Amino acid sequence: MTVKFYLKNPKEGKNTILVRVREGRRLDITSSTSENVNLQDWDSKSGACLTVIEEFKNGKLVQSRDSKAKERLVANSKINRELEKIRESIEEAYKKSDKLNLNKIWLQQIIFPERFAVEEEEKPYTLMNAASDYLSFKEEEFRKGKVKEAIIKKSKSLMKILERLFESEGIEPPLVTEVDASFYRTFDNYCTFTEEYLPSYTGRNFKLIKTMVFHAAANGHPYNAGLRHIKIKVERRKFPTLSFEELELIEKHGYDNDYLVNARDWLIIGAFCGQRASDLLRFSTSMIEEEIIEGVKTYFICFQQEKTGKILRLALHHKIVAILEKRNWNFPRQISDQRFNEYIKEVVKLAGINEMCEGGISSAGKNGRVRKRYGMYPKHMLITSHCCRRSFCTNFYGLIETSTLMVASGHSTEKQFREYIQDVDRKQAETFAKAINTVTTLKIA
Repeated sequence: MTVKFYLKNPKEGKNTILVRVREGRRLDITSSTSENVNLQDWDSKSGACLTVIEEFKNGKLVQSRDSKAKERLVANSKINRELEKIRESIEEAYKKSDKLNLNKIWLQQIIFPERFAVEEEEKPYTLMNAASDYLSFKEEEFRKGKVKEAIIKKSKSLMKILERLFESEGIEPPLVTEVDASFYRTFDNYCTFTEEYLPSYTGRNFKLIKTMVFHAAANGHPYNAGLRHIKIKVERRKFPTLSFEELELIEKHGYDNDYLVNARDWLIIGAFCGQRASDLLRFSTSMIEEEIIEGVKTYFICFQQEKTGKILRLALHHKIVAILEKRNWNFPRQISDQRFNEYIKEVVKLAGINEMCEGGISSAGKNGRVRKRYGMYPKHMLITSHCCRRSFCTNFYGLIETSTLMVASGHSTEKQFREYIQDVDRKQAETFAKAINTVTTLKIA
């Protein structure tokens, strides 16, 4: 472990001296100190203030011995003594540490013990403090391009829910050490009965609370160890998909209005490419490339996913190519996500796909809040733009190797991918049945 002092961005005049603590690749943390030095008095090679001041006299470099030089050397010597005290304190604290939870807070507590003693006494660290620090951390990562804006929006939304909870219950925000099973029950009851959120949404939000607390712990704040043992089980809701047979009915149905034909074609394209509406509805022929694959002319659409930033080169299904050819090699007319959701319900209804299905529809509850209500509804009422993506994953699961299908859908993990498959257990059983029927057994006499 090494301790070095340096100036980050040296400039004329006073500079704050910083300290950097390193140990291989495992540890690298930096903090400012309370010491300042004039640039002309700093020796960057030794990482300390000058102990000798030199000047040119009669063409020779000699030690300066005037009164101003002596004053500078006295000040430099004082700063060097303080830096050496900091070095010794860091080295001593390092020897006594567990080597696991060393971070910037740990370093600053060594350099500014009085400041942290006052802060701990006057400002207890609450869940809202942890949430605010986590949000600031993610905003900084967003500026650096490391995370998407979605996590910032989710964090702000959760903080508003927590504020409403504390106001409704008439309680103060709990300390980070008080975020435990009891607080989880309070949070769950409030979200379920007052906010009328679905269990899945409540569960995701509490997982984010845990993440915020663990982020605080990583920065030196104690937390309740029991929090790690709170497991959030979210019930998997059923969602509608359109089978190949239903898509065929939609494709062959004659629609009287052009806006429905336009929406129908986008629906078919979406169900055979598996992309989110944010990407699907901005497809254009300028994104298409042509290539001969094993003697067959194949078309690819190349684009960057808006949500994930992934660049995809997706082979176009012949159903999509047929629509392009029908439209003089153009995609359907551009349409907003809102209008797309509205029109495809009518498209599916007119095609006669109206059996009762389990799903959720947004509506106002007793307190006036608009929430998704689950129950049995005619299938066309449950169709949204995301149904295209779910139908693609469900229909092609078992027909195409999962890893290949994940590349097409843009999913990063198989766990995420399986969440898009309706009746995944049944689909797996069918795939196994097809595979086992191809196996030839040998009878041994």
